[in-house]
Amino acid sequence: MYESWRYTDAANNCADTVDVMVVYQDGATSLCSTLPPSASSTVGEGYLGRHGHPDHLAVCEPS
Repeated sequence: MYESWRYTDAANNCADTVDVMVVYQDGATSLCSTLPPSASSTVGEGYLGRHGHPDHLAVCEPS
């Protein structure tokens, strides 16, 4: 996970596709983002967003 003032980016270095969400320091979460193997993508707001700094990524539970 990499954060900038505007975006939070994530990369999938696994052999399987994963669905992840950003968990922010205030406990809020982003929408789930699907990352295929070897992909990287913007997955949430940066630290100037309404929830502040991201804390970690979490795997999304199947619905």
